[in-house]
Amino acid sequence: MNSKNNNMKILITGATGIIGKKLIDFIVPFGHSISVLIKEEDRAKFQDQRVVCVVGDLLNKNSLDKATVDMDVVVHMAGITHTNITKLYFSINTEGTKNLLESCKKNNTKRFIYLSSRTASSDGGGYAYSKLLAEQAVKNFFNEWVVLRPAEVYGAGDKEAIARLVRIIRKARFIPIVGDGSYTLCPVYIDDVIHAIIKVIEEPKANKKTYVIGGPNEYSLEEIIDIISKQLNIFKIRVHIPIFMIKVLAYALSICKKDFVVRDQVPRLLCKKSGDIDPARKDFGYSPIPFKKGIKKIL
Repeated sequence: MNSKNNNMKILITGATGIIGKKLIDFIVPFGHSISVLIKEEDRAKFQDQRVVCVVGDLLNKNSLDKATVDMDVVVHMAGITHTNITKLYFSINTEGTKNLLESCKKNNTKRFIYLSSRTASSDGGGYAYSKLLAEQAVKNFFNEWVVLRPAEVYGAGDKEAIARLVRIIRKARFIPIVGDGSYTLCPVYIDDVIHAIIKVIEEPKANKKTYVIGGPNEYSLEEIIDIISKQLNIFKIRVHIPIFMIKVLAYALSICKKDFVVRDQVPRLLCKKSGDIDPARKDFGYSPIPFKKGIKKIL
């Protein structure tokens, strides 16, 4: 970040997540005034004296009006990623984003940065479509805006997909693969996502554009398993599970109110996604580390 902009007031939503907490760690040393929007129930768990905690909710417009007063930049990362209650995707991810945008317009926020998803599309299930609709709302923001579409983030905790895959390779008797495993992923290390967010906060070229934030290479799931297995020196039998069976399992789990697998994960996995990170390279010097190097950090 440039020292000339050390007095910016930045509001972060989704700050209680791993990406949010790490973003705070990276931004605070630059001297910016950081506020975070958190729910009342999360207030006791989030004890960070370096930031101002503002209690609010994406569905509470009054709280958003107060949270966005005098803010130069809003970094919007809050949302719901896994649920079998499809309407929640649209309520929180889409309508919640619209509410926040309305408050930013009222208070003339200069820059709005939205953390979307590489899966954002109309054919990737409820989550993907809710993110696409939210993006469309962001693009109507009258001041500066940037949409970032992270790919499959790793290094962000035990719940993310790559970490789960590592556990399966280490502990399971065999490695289950959805379908033929030919669909591609573009794993991106968490620090590269953080650096991208920080750069677009200040970079004038990164304005009114959508950027894919992924790794430098795309891999099929089979190739990713090869890379991780080689690093761990563990090689196990792979079992391909037909897609229709995964859909049946997800449906059954949804009836039992289990969210280990949610129904929209299959279309999210299989939908077409861009892996083109060249615009980010060009506009703000985005330079992610290769997956083979990054995966060593979490192993």
